[in-house]
Amino acid sequence: MNKLLTLYLFLTAALGLQAQQDFKADFDFLWDEVEKNYAYFERQGTNWKAVKEHYRPLTDTVTHPYYFTLYLEAVLRELADSHTHLLTNTDRSQRLLPSGTDMKGGLIDGRYTILEVREAAPAKSIIKPGDVVVSINGVPIEDAVARYSGKFNGGSQISLENGFNIALAGDYRLPRTVTVIREEKQLELDLGICPYPQNENALLTSKMLDGNIGYIRIENSLGNTDLITVFDDALNTLMDTKALIIDLRNTPSGGDSNVGMPILGRFTAAPKPYQTHYRVAEDKRWTEIVEPRGITYDKPVYVLVNFWTGSMGEGVTIGLDAFGNATVVGTQMARLLGANYSVNLPNSGYGLNITFEQLFHVNGTPREDFLPEVSLNWNDLNADGDPWMEKALERIGN
Repeated sequence: MNKLLTLYLFLTAALGLQAQQDFKADFDFLWDEVEKNYAYFERQGTNWKAVKEHYRPLTDTVTHPYYFTLYLEAVLRELADSHTHLLTNTDRSQRLLPSGTDMKGGLIDGRYTILEVREAAPAKSIIKPGDVVVSINGVPIEDAVARYSGKFNGGSQISLENGFNIALAGDYRLPRTVTVIREEKQLELDLGICPYPQNENALLTSKMLDGNIGYIRIENSLGNTDLITVFDDALNTLMDTKALIIDLRNTPSGGDSNVGMPILGRFTAAPKPYQTHYRVAEDKRWTEIVEPRGITYDKPVYVLVNFWTGSMGEGVTIGLDAFGNATVVGTQMARLLGANYSVNLPNSGYGLNITFEQLFHVNGTPREDFLPEVSLNWNDLNADGDPWMEKALERIGN
């Protein structure tokens, strides 16, 4: 054999072995970090030790960072928790829930059903709440869900619904064809590739509605500290309104309590609790207090929420609800679990978010179980117009 070829094969094999060792070390780091700090094992029902027994030997078959990313995504899907995820992806990665999705599904009477479609998404004119999904890209729905629902969580409804929503969202490359049953008819719907939502440049929009009603829509900007000043400016122009609508239907990426709490501070004249934390690893519980800030808006507030109200958006919602002068209108929110922190894997350098604190409404309700006071049903969602706004205006009495 040619000496250069021999050297090439030797170096390739050595590098492949080193990569496998690095991948295994990164897996061990990830598994240990989750084992020590993850806050929702009891709720999610994942057998994390079985995950290690199954997945760790598979690192020996991974030889490239591209496939290592896909491998780690499969590992983390065992938690059925999109708040615990890698901070990197590939073109074959599934889209992150809910920020990269255009619809939400759930199990209703044992059937995989569309519950909500994102406003302004192309899919909104094609698929409807109440449609029962039969297959995705020709794959029977049970098989499509099984691919993404994990192997070691007992087949729970949490896991199945998470797998269903991942399958619905698809990856970054392939268009989606979904077969549904609607009004006893079977339809094949071409949804294309789920477009990643583009944010407007504005951090928020605001206006005065008829009847002296204020309206502020916060865009996906609850992680941007510039929002505080912009929100103050908008609210200051609406202080004399008889009621205020705060629209949080486009906050799927969550944000930062350093942004959310100052916004909440405009709606209380005295320090008030807004959410409770429980850090499981330390058995530590405490309640965050919002301090009043600026001129207090003390008229009725109506908060619009949906599946794309996520994390900090959910925190602002339960905080306003806890203050006592807000009415929440909409559908169930994203149900993103708790609070997370980020850490880098030592060899690949991949960022990893881990949910390490449980979060609760101050009345003790887990944040993920919070339900709007004014709920929308399928008939509402399938009607023309904006049912969220209509319900809020109806409550205001306009």
